[in-house]
Amino acid sequence: MPKSPWRSVLAGALGSITVALVWTGLAALNPTTNYHLSPLVAVLAAPAVARMAHSARLPAPLAAISVAVGVVVTALAAEVINSAGWALGPTFTPSVTPLGELVGAIVIGAILGATIAVVPWSAHQD
Repeated sequence: MPKSPWRSVLAGALGSITVALVWTGLAALNPTTNYHLSPLVAVLAAPAVARMAHSARLPAPLAAISVAVGVVVTALAAEVINSAGWALGPTFTPSVTPLGELVGAIVIGAILGATIAVVPWSAHQD
């Protein structure tokens, strides 16, 4: 029986949840340190892991769902971190708020994740 493509999405969700939990744990232990790339990695983990589990590029609907899962998981982790007061570290520039930096990282992660999910890695893929 062929493997369900939804298993790939589930694997991606677990990858994103794992990164988000590590990020949340680090933020809880060191609230004055800002982990700038963690939201980016948490978002793109879902489509990247889903693609690896699928063993080929993802169809567009699965890629979109994987990216959406990564965004939702990351947004939930960010809400926990911000609500608990664990995001006290500096941003890249004084003109950008922590929320603005977070939104930017999520958007970049979503774009990179979608690219990883759908672009062929070699000439042998359709």
